Amino acid sequence: RSKNVADMRGAADFYVTPMQNIVFADDSGEYGQIGLMLPGRVPVRSIANDSLGLVPAPGWDAGYDWLGYIPGDELPHFVNPPEGRFVTANNKTVPDDYPHILSRSWDAPYRHDRIDNLLAAISAHDVNSFQKIQLDILDTYAATLRLHLVASGPFEGLAAEAARLVGDWDGTMARDRPEPLIFAAWARALSRRIYAAELGNAFQDHWGFNEDFVLRVLDNEEGQSRWCDDRTTPESEDCAIQVSLALDDAISELSEAHGTEPGAWRWGDVHVSVHEARPFGDFPIIGSWFNREIEVDGGAYTIQRAHHRLGSN
Repeated sequence: RSKNVADMRGAADFYVTPMQNIVFADDSGEYGQIGLMLPGRVPVRSIANDSLGLVPAPGWDAGYDWLGYIPGDELPHFVNPPEGRFVTANNKTVPDDYPHILSRSWDAPYRHDRIDNLLAAISAHDVNSFQKIQLDILDTYAATLRLHLVASGPFEGLAAEAARLVGDWDGTMARDRPEPLIFAAWARALSRRIYAAELGNAFQDHWGFNEDFVLRVLDNEEGQSRWCDDRTTPESEDCAIQVSLALDDAISELSEAHGTEPGAWRWGDVHVSVHEARPFGDFPIIGSWFNREIEVDGGAYTIQRAHHRLGSN
């Protein structure tokens, strides 16, 4: 029933959980107003609380007690930004100097930045332009990470053909193309090559994109390239070697599953949306009549998000 920005802010005082990004607009004044707020009841933790809300805390230790809640007027809220738009994609929504801890698990900025760039590309939007943005399947993380593959060449045989395809690719995660499949298989193998030895049995639980970490390692930020050395071998490996070995791993896996012509591989052959019917989809024999799978575009960092696992399952 809110009619304007002030009403929205007042209504937010009654909101408890889960915390949300709420974007709103009104028609007040000459042009109306737009706003973004994050309402919710968020605990204040003491500086002695080193769990940061990420892991269970010892409830018997008073140092981990909550110190109340963030006051409503100190929760993030923004109105009429100079750029004339708001973008939310599970990204960090508060500045670095924000005094309270809301989360330690913001999403990477790739989807946010892509949306922002597309919004800024034209001065006036309509339904069609917003539809195109919502269905955008360009993965800017893939476009960045692939540069490390290109830089680690030259390659030979099927690896050379696969690297050429990825090198000429812009990061569009199209279901009918081989490049997204090659990239995903290589990124999966690269994660194993970089940190499986260090994590040991715990690797399976952490086998994911870990996008910031992988780029920091490959860019050798603060000496992080040391992760590329496999501790289980007497030799000393650098990141270029691991990038190349990961490509060999990916090519071997893909060749066995999809044949030996990289140009004929398709992302949609493995990237499917699974729709399981309940309860009939669980029935033996007839379950397949009710469950549906459909090939989909997109990936973990595209606006049209279609996340996929890197792990073995």
